[in-house]
Amino acid sequence: MSEISKRDLQPKDHIKPEILVTGVANKIGSSFVTDLAKTDKTILGLYLNEEPVNIESLIAVRSDYQNLPLLIAQMANINTVIHLEWDEEGRSLENQQGPSINNLVVIDNLIKAAEQSAVKRIIYLSVVGVDKNAKLASMQERYQAEVKLLNSRISEKIIVRVPIVYGSENTNEPLFRTLLSLMKFPFLFPVLEKGVSIPIVHIDDVVKTLLNLVNIPMADGCGIVEVKEYQEICFEELCKLTWNKFRRGKKIPITGVFARMLFFLLSRKRKDCYLYLKENLLNSENFVDTAILINNPLSSVLPNQLHSLRSELKAPL
Repeated sequence: MSEISKRDLQPKDHIKPEILVTGVANKIGSSFVTDLAKTDKTILGLYLNEEPVNIESLIAVRSDYQNLPLLIAQMANINTVIHLEWDEEGRSLENQQGPSINNLVVIDNLIKAAEQSAVKRIIYLSVVGVDKNAKLASMQERYQAEVKLLNSRISEKIIVRVPIVYGSENTNEPLFRTLLSLMKFPFLFPVLEKGVSIPIVHIDDVVKTLLNLVNIPMADGCGIVEVKEYQEICFEELCKLTWNKFRRGKKIPITGVFARMLFFLLSRKRKDCYLYLKENLLNSENFVDTAILINNPLSSVLPNQLHSLRSELKAPL
């Protein structure tokens, strides 16, 4: 084992963490471990590129997720694993630096390490609309990861599916930054699919759900729960509300051939925004599976009061 690996395995003050969280430096991971630390739990947090926030009860380790022996060693005494690390196609809008990872190799190694280390529970953050026959490769990849987890020998397996996740109400938020870049053309903005509803969820609601899942008793060995706002919002309305929130002036939606031409011109200048649109806002497979909501024992982990993007965008800055 390398020197770095040996050093990474030494918990500070000889504390043995019981919870391992991957992706602690990303947006959801950072928010989650910040709140999880308030429950007086010691956390082993793994990250890939940027260092996470400094928290007293967080032991942060830069990990090689594709190094199985290292993962096995890091899971000693771990009772619960929360897997939040995922390398999106084309990198995310928040972080386009650092090496990419093979998501399916990572989930394979996490499962093998958890099985060998007798980890009791694993919680995997997935996305809504996963399907083996999905048009998008990213959705197929997510589906394969879910199948690998559900077929594992880990005692308790929980999959949390989320749609588009938003957080702060400012123009640095990837969702709003993308929409505003799409509306830069004077007076007009393109709507490629009219009337399509977009499921969405606030990051705080995702974090609360994950926190509730850490200790909830499970009658069955596996479960799936989806988290989203109760009222979906259509793409056209979302564009108008975002423009009125952060900018001024009337914008008229256009559809058809002219909309596709305008979208093509705008996307050439902002390829990162185009990728975000393709993977999220313009993804027709990004739907919620309502069958999962029926008699689901995990529904109790959902927050009683969910955020409403429509209400927050209508509120003054």
